[in-house]
Amino acid sequence: MSMLKEKPWILVAIFLAVFFISTYKLTESPRTWYDDGLFMQVARNVVHFNTFGVQSAPGEIDRSIASYVTTGPSVTYPIAIIYKFFGVGLLQARLLMVVFLLMLVAASFWLIYEVFGYKEAVISTLLLVSFAPLYGNGKIVLGEIPGLLFLVLFLLALNKLEDSGYKNHFWSVWAGLGMGLAIVAKPIFILLLPAVVIWVLWKRKTIRLDAGSALRFFIFFLAPVFLFYLTYFGKENSVFGVLSFYGNNYSAGLKDILVSVINNIRKLFNESTPIYFSATMIVWIWFYWFRSRRNIIIKSAESVAILFSILIGLAYLKTPGWYRYFFPGHILALMFFPVAFASFAKFVSQRLLKDKLPHFLPFAALGLIIIFQFYQVGFSSWVAGDYHSTRSKELGEYLKNLDMDKSIFVYQAAEAVTFLPHDNYYQYFHITGDRFLGDRQALISGIPDEVIVASKSMNLAREYLGRYKLKTKLYRDLYLVFEKKQ
Repeated sequence: MSMLKEKPWILVAIFLAVFFISTYKLTESPRTWYDDGLFMQVARNVVHFNTFGVQSAPGEIDRSIASYVTTGPSVTYPIAIIYKFFGVGLLQARLLMVVFLLMLVAASFWLIYEVFGYKEAVISTLLLVSFAPLYGNGKIVLGEIPGLLFLVLFLLALNKLEDSGYKNHFWSVWAGLGMGLAIVAKPIFILLLPAVVIWVLWKRKTIRLDAGSALRFFIFFLAPVFLFYLTYFGKENSVFGVLSFYGNNYSAGLKDILVSVINNIRKLFNESTPIYFSATMIVWIWFYWFRSRRNIIIKSAESVAILFSILIGLAYLKTPGWYRYFFPGHILALMFFPVAFASFAKFVSQRLLKDKLPHFLPFAALGLIIIFQFYQVGFSSWVAGDYHSTRSKELGEYLKNLDMDKSIFVYQAAEAVTFLPHDNYYQYFHITGDRFLGDRQALISGIPDEVIVASKSMNLAREYLGRYKLKTKLYRDLYLVFEKKQ
């Protein structure tokens, strides 16, 4: 590939840096928590019981919870395959996530190179890989990074397909497969569908997809969607129930949604990460509009990407406000931001400053942003905050030594199950709204030999621990272990 011939040492240095940051303190940073603990449990149960669900008691798998598992089969099954061959563990799952992350960086570089050129791709990649949330959301078992990888691969294939006049069967296959895998990776990527539909309707007079390419696209798009259907839907989960949860997975009424919208709009102007997302999107939208007015050709891949990112921003407004809900849109905006920012700076210089702005200034500003972001990755971010943690180590060392004959009750600590050496466990935790997994009857009856409780849930658990006494505390008292009273 010609792009590898242009100063390959730069790419090597970038990927070595990404590999180091991604694998540094891999099992401790970021800390394992409820969401990735739940998703790893599902992959574990695919291997141990050949079913997509979560264990509530020894030999009892709750498949109805599948509708609440928001990481899809395009993520869960690859982890299950890793577990099958290399054993179940936090390290095994996170190493796969590092592979997804590295592939995303490579794919994003390739896409920007194809659309704008080598220099632009290098700067874009540096801005991306110095962004702390890339590792905060990418090293743990979530669907955002795999979904983004499949999305960018779809955009790459779409770009190649457009260059062929929409006649290349090979790229139509990869476009369909990439889009399908992205959509089933995480509910938020369903927004890719309306983005593509809007783009098709907009460009319907110029798109000439031949029958063979169209057929291949739809077959390979539907393949992962069909896998998603087989995985999620059944007698426990109706199509309507799953889609309803995906559309409003916080069971919020209209009043609550309006409150969320107002609060999240405020965040876009009051909090640093939403402000950053807003700024990159505004510059990118301006860049798109500027070229459209001058009839400059804009690649279809960018059109779909910006539509998707706008929809992500709008969808974020109705969520509880966690930043990872606009994270996919932010990543795409960062990819296109350097080119957009340089064009915006040139426009301002020509129109407002009589072309007196030094040409190097936009790139110097981008360089400062990249340096600041790398500082955050190392010293001032959620990821950096866990570099000195021993949480996973302490939890794993205790649980891996549990006697195989002893049962354990896991109370509100879904992440702990990954460290268990056997399946002789009960489990109870809150999912969402009024939905819970398992029950506390076994705990009340004193059946489990030991109980592990997340300390933040101790007030709720205390009344059910009458038959148990405190045995030990793990990692700064975050987990409390109880044993039966004699």
